Amino acid sequence: IVTFDELMVGMENGEIYFTGDLSVTKERLKEYKMTDAIVEREITIFSKLGYEELMRQAKERPLKYLFIKGTSTTMVVEEQILEDYEAIYVNTAYEAIPLILSGEADAIIMDDIAKTRFEDVPEIKGEAFLPLIYSPVSLATKQAELEPFIEVVQAFLQTSESQHLARMYI
Repeated sequence: IVTFDELMVGMENGEIYFTGDLSVTKERLKEYKMTDAIVEREITIFSKLGYEELMRQAKERPLKYLFIKGTSTTMVVEEQILEDYEAIYVNTAYEAIPLILSGEADAIIMDDIAKTRFEDVPEIKGEAFLPLIYSPVSLATKQAELEPFIEVVQAFLQTSESQHLARMYI
C-alpha cells in the first residue's frame, strides 16, 4: 500500500505499472492510458462529531475540511459544499488523524476505501457525504507499451461479464 503521492511518483518513474485508483480527468488522459470506470467509490466524510453535528457547527463558523493533495475528489466535492469552509490539504489520510483529534480540522473528505485508515481510531467515524457523490476510478498506466493491456480490459468492461470485476473490487 502506498500513499497517493507515492503512487503518482511510482507511475511517473515506472516503478508502478498500473493503478486502479485514478479518476479520469482531461489532464490525466493526456498522460495516461485509461479504461472506463472499473468501480465507483462513495465519497465519505470522516470526523469526530458526525455529519449532523458538523452541519450544525457550519451554521456558526466555517468548517475546516481536509483533502488529499492532488486528488480529483477535491474538485468534485468543492462544487457540492454550500456552506463556507476552509480547505486544508494533506498528503495522506494518516496526516489527518492528529488534526481531527486535536480539533485543528473538523473532517477529511475522501473515498470510502479510506475507512481502513481509521479502524484503529474509534473517535473518528465515517459517514456518507451528502449529497451523495460517487467517484469513478479507472485502470490506468503511464507506459505506452502497456496500452494493449488497457485496451483488453476496456473491451472486457464493455461486456456483461464486467460486473464480475466490480464485485471483486469491492
